[in-house]
Order: sequence, then structure tokens, then C-alpha cells
Amino acid sequence: MAAPAMTRFDSTRWSLVLGAAAAVPRDQEEFGARYGPLVRGYFAARWRVSAQHERVADASQEVFLRIFSPDGPLTRVERDRPGGFRPFLRGVLRNVAHELERSDRRRRTTQLQTEEMVVDHTEESPSGAFDRVWAEMITDAAWTLMRQQAEGDRWATWRLDVLGRRYVDGMSCERIAEEIGELDVAQVYRLLAAGRSRFRRALMTVMATHHPELSPQELEQRCREVVEAL
Repeated sequence: MAAPAMTRFDSTRWSLVLGAAAAVPRDQEEFGARYGPLVRGYFAARWRVSAQHERVADASQEVFLRIFSPDGPLTRVERDRPGGFRPFLRGVLRNVAHELERSDRRRRTTQLQTEEMVVDHTEESPSGAFDRVWAEMITDAAWTLMRQQAEGDRWATWRLDVLGRRYVDGMSCERIAEEIGELDVAQVYRLLAAGRSRFRRALMTVMATHHPELSPQELEQRCREVVEAL
């Protein structure tokens, strides 16, 4: 893992959290954009409604109002807390959901517009949605890190291209070689193998910024869980 790449990603990750906690408008805006899909996905899965539902929008707004409030929970998040940032955010979402549901019960409101409100008390469904979006965030960050490392390197850029065509577009190595035109099939296979190795390293780097307390073996396990959640 390259130290400059780790530092580059780590600074954007934690300076964003600290800046949002300090009420820096730009950091709060980026924080909301980054974690908004995670928040909406959790509530939509919990209540089994669309992520665009009015109820989901209201709950998401409440989450960010609470997080960004003076002396709010974001000011108390610790970088080396067990489990990292993920359980912190999940806990805030769960608390807000419970409060809104208690309020609804007191008002005897059982519908979301014309839909019956269904709450998954086991939280398996919302947890699954949360984990899936979190996994997407981690893998997106790994791709971003690889793109940063590939700047100015033709072969590194081809590695990314080959990985994307193979695992996102589902192309065969033969078709990839044909479409790129500058590579033969053997080179595509080598780039694919190297690309998988680089992606694993990037994923480990990103995961380490979220879980600095974990051993390399534990980080490997978390990376496998991320891939399985996609």
C-alpha cells in the first residue's frame, strides 16, 4: 500500500467528518451528499417504501439536523472507536427511527400517505440496505484511489479500463482486447490479474481508514464482507 495514497485518501475522509462537526458549510454539504444515500436507503428499507417517499425525506432531514446541531453526535465521534464510523452512523439512524415510530404510535398514525407503515423490528432488511450502500461507498473509494494512483501511467490506466470492462460490463478478455485495439489477449489477462491485486490493495487501504484498529487479517475479512454485500 502506497503511503502517499493512504495519506491522500485519509485526509479527505477524516477532515470531512471533522469539518462537518465544526459546522464548516462546504464540509457539511459534502458530508450530506456522501452519506445521504446511506441514510435514505436505511429508512426506505426499514419502512418498505421508496427512497423518494416524503416520510423518508423527513426522517433524513431530521438525521442531518441532529448530526449537525451544536454539540450534536458528530462532535463526539472518535476515529479509533470500535467498528469505526459505520456503527456510529447506524446508531444515529436507529435512534431517529425509533423516536419517529414512537411519535407515530402516539398520534395513532398508521399510514404513509396511502400506504400502510410497515416496520421491520428485526432490522434485517434495513441493516442489509445499510450494509449494501456502505459496501458501494467503500468500493467507490477504492476505485477513486486507484484512479489517483493511475494518473500519468498508461499501463495503470489500462488496468482500470480492463477491470471495468470485465467486471462492470461483463466483457470477455477476447472482446476487451478487440475493443481496446492496442492490447492482445495475453496482455489483457495479465492486466486483469494485476488489476485484481491492485484493487484488493486499494480496498485494504480504504478499509484501514475506517478501521485503523484492525489487524491485516481482520481487514481482509472486512474486505470480503464488503464484496459479498454488493
